[in-house]
Formats: sequence, structure tokens, C-alpha cells
Amino acid sequence: MAEVCCIVNNRPITVVSSDPESPQVLSPNVLLTHKTDNDTEYIPDLSLKDTYKAQWKQVQVLANQFWKRWKTEYLHNLQLRKKWEVESRNLCKDDIVLMIDDTLHRNQWLT
Repeated sequence: MAEVCCIVNNRPITVVSSDPESPQVLSPNVLLTHKTDNDTEYIPDLSLKDTYKAQWKQVQVLANQFWKRWKTEYLHNLQLRKKWEVESRNLCKDDIVLMIDDTLHRNQWLT
């Protein structure tokens, strides 16, 4: 059962690029664990305080990377408008829209 969960949660939820320089593919497992199959990072011997500090910094970096990709890849796919391909109505009063402000911190939205 664990293997089935792993297979299901490794499916990509964004477009898979054939470019070898593109970032890793976003999947539910990456969102849940912030790890990929090829994560083999060397961690030197540190004091407990330094270890916690390094882990906290790593989590912050990963969260920031995820937030950036979430905004640019996943949210973009949710709100595609087929401009010039398919005629669609204009936005109207009381429509729900997503506004992104790059000056806001991670996981904060305009209200």
C-alpha cells in the first residue's frame, strides 16, 4: 500500500518540461516532504543548535522556492484565459479574481 501511495503522489501536477535545465517537476510528494528521489545531500557534523538553525534555514529556502513555483506554475494553470482563441466574457462586478502582489510575504493574499 505504501508503494501505491508513493506512485500516486509522485505524479506531476504541473507541465513536465523536456529541458534538462528546468527545475524539478512539482508533485504531491514534493509538496509534502520537500524531497525528491535524488536528494543525497551531505550534512556535516554540527552542534545541536547549529543543526536546528541549518534545518530551519533549509526549510525557509524550500518554502520560498515552493511559493515561487506555486505562484508561477500552478496558479497560472488555474486561471488560463484563451485570449484570441476562444471568445469569453469580460470580467464583471462580483467575479472572483486572484490578485498576486509580489511585495507580500509567502502565503499572504490581497483581501
